[in-house]
Amino acid sequence: PPLPEPAPPATAAATAPGADAPNAAAPAAAPARLYYLQAGTFRDQSDAERKRQSIAELQYAVGIQAMTALQDTWHRVRVGPFADPGALHAARARLRARGVETVPLQVRR
Repeated sequence: PPLPEPAPPATAAATAPGADAPNAAAPAAAPARLYYLQAGTFRDQSDAERKRQSIAELQYAVGIQAMTALQDTWHRVRVGPFADPGALHAARARLRARGVETVPLQVRR
């Protein structure tokens, strides 16, 4: 009779506590680039906060990043990060349908 198929290697989750797991899967590598949608840049932080709140109500991860340019502080409202361009463009279309215009950004890690 034919031999049975070998069992797949054990993973760390299936290994008994304290036992070595030489065949455990390595963690996935982080993407080399991240993608964001910029939803606005404001001099006044309270304006940026209002924009951030309106996008957060749509269940998106959104933050404010302060930056200095030409001796002024600006507050960028950014949605994301997204791991791939497909997710970025899908979110951009959903936000646009809700009246939120954005600009896609690509950031190297």
